Amino acid sequence: MQHHGEGIVSKRKNSKWLAGKRTNTWVKVKNKQHGLFILTAYNKENDYFQVGLVKNNHIVTVGSFTHGLNDMERKALKTIIKKHTIKEDQTYLYINPGLCIELSFLEWTKEGFREPRFESFQMDKNWEDCRWDKIMINNQS
Repeated sequence: MQHHGEGIVSKRKNSKWLAGKRTNTWVKVKNKQHGLFILTAYNKENDYFQVGLVKNNHIVTVGSFTHGLNDMERKALKTIIKKHTIKEDQTYLYINPGLCIELSFLEWTKEGFREPRFESFQMDKNWEDCRWDKIMINNQS
């Protein structure tokens, strides 16, 4: 979508809006964005995974996600993080960069992304390819 809107709502021609009810006569189609991110940490308190991007030759944290993972993928990520933890505090287990993942999200804001969702592991990608400028090129207003 050219103007980076959140999506569109389509409806049957003669259907009426029913407040508070979900129907199949009005359908929202979200305009998902996609990007590659580096897995950086695991939040032990809320079961979210933290991700970052390379910006000015440093990794900056851009957000966290938990949605989109099936049970096997969630277990695999936790195992990888526990095996490769380099630092731990009360909340997080931190790892060195190495694993790239693809996330979809609704939009990019000053605070990071909205509605992040795990899409896939990107084992053939180098973490240095998960760059801030690539995300910004694809998500400029």
